[in-house]
Amino acid sequence: IICASLVLRSIDKSEKLYKSMKNRGYNGQEITTYNEHNFNGFDLFISMLLSVIVIVLVFLNFGDAHYLLHVIN
Repeated sequence: IICASLVLRSIDKSEKLYKSMKNRGYNGQEITTYNEHNFNGFDLFISMLLSVIVIVLVFLNFGDAHYLLHVIN
């Protein structure tokens, strides 16, 4: 009886999910994205620069790495 109840709840939930997806325009085909962006050298440079800035600001604010080691562990 418990298994039957679980199956019926699963079917009901899947039907509700399918109806909500149809209401949002899902048609069963592959979902396409329109904003394709490849990670390039400039993105790497900016991410490294921001990482260094954050690390420097943390060390200036807390003085040494002991605080960071305590936070990480």
